[in-house]
Amino acid sequence: MRGSALAFLVVALNVSDARAAPRPLFPEGEASGPSAATPGTSQDNGPHVLGTFDTLGVIDGRYGVQVEWVPAPHWGIAAYGWWEHSTLSGAADVVAIDSDTIDSTETHAYGLDTQVRYYFSESPALGFFIAPGVEVQRFDTNTTIGCTPEYGEDPCPTTNAERRFDYLGLSFDIGLQTIIPILPHGLVGSVSIGAQERTVLAGAVETTEMPWMWNAVDGPGLRPRLRLSVGWAL
Repeated sequence: MRGSALAFLVVALNVSDARAAPRPLFPEGEASGPSAATPGTSQDNGPHVLGTFDTLGVIDGRYGVQVEWVPAPHWGIAAYGWWEHSTLSGAADVVAIDSDTIDSTETHAYGLDTQVRYYFSESPALGFFIAPGVEVQRFDTNTTIGCTPEYGEDPCPTTNAERRFDYLGLSFDIGLQTIIPILPHGLVGSVSIGAQERTVLAGAVETTEMPWMWNAVDGPGLRPRLRLSVGWAL
């Protein structure tokens, strides 16, 4: 009888100790809470939205703003809306010997260029990236074909041609982006080189009427491009 009572007492004490023992907050092998996340891999450690503009576009009379959304450390989705007003003059050919005519083209255009960016760095929106894209653009041009001073006739015959057309394009860029941490956000700097292939989606464009510089910048077909952008990270 005493043996039975002693055994019962030992069991009761063990159960009481088990109930009183604190249960671990995280079982062995699991993460120990938010602080266990690997530094630099959390989206909260980087920007969610960046706004930039292409400084080189101003030289060509093109103005716009790019907004980039960063849903994950390696990925960014960018949309660049722009508007252009420019006037370019010159011969239709790069090398024009004794040309009697000179062309002047005034351009009004706007477009939306979109990209999907892949960053090789673990830090969001930082480092080297590649970016395929799709573009939709509308152009209105007014080209005047006049005479050079060497033409030698008075009055000088002139012709005028107005064109309206839409581009559909594909692009591919390689670039580098950095963010200087200026509290509470950051100063963004980005440079990229790439190429775009544009085809006429609707309307018509006659490139033989345009100055060669217009064809190099705004003409259809395969064209190289360079962007130097600055902005702000949110």
